[in-house]
Amino acid sequence: MEKKTIMEDMKAMEYEYLIRKAFNCGRFGAPGANADIYRRYERNKGLYESETDAVKNNKPRKWNQPIEDLAYEAGRKEGEVVAHINNALDHVEKHYQDELTSEQEKELSDCKSELLEPSKEKIDKVIDRVHEVFSEAGLQMS
Repeated sequence: MEKKTIMEDMKAMEYEYLIRKAFNCGRFGAPGANADIYRRYERNKGLYESETDAVKNNKPRKWNQPIEDLAYEAGRKEGEVVAHINNALDHVEKHYQDELTSEQEKELSDCKSELLEPSKEKIDKVIDRVHEVFSEAGLQMS
């Protein structure tokens, strides 16, 4: 496995752990608590970007699917990941508000705001920031 794939897989696991910590559950214990959701997002996003790059550079495409369909699917998967993260953040804000400091609450709120116009970079940074808050607050997964 190449280094990039290992790093991407780590982010997928971090995504899953974020959801599991928010709901204190095991895999599949809450909507979105599955790294495969994030992996499908990365795969669709990468496919769309590589096919768009091929069109821009007048190179042969590897997939016959229309670019519009690839864009739609990448956007749909991105929205799914963002929805699950926001759902986890809402759950933590509602059920753990007594354990969160005002700084932690603000950080989670800022993360939700960051996801209003999502990108892979923003999603990955939010995952990192949320893990830090969850760790500080003592949230764990089953």
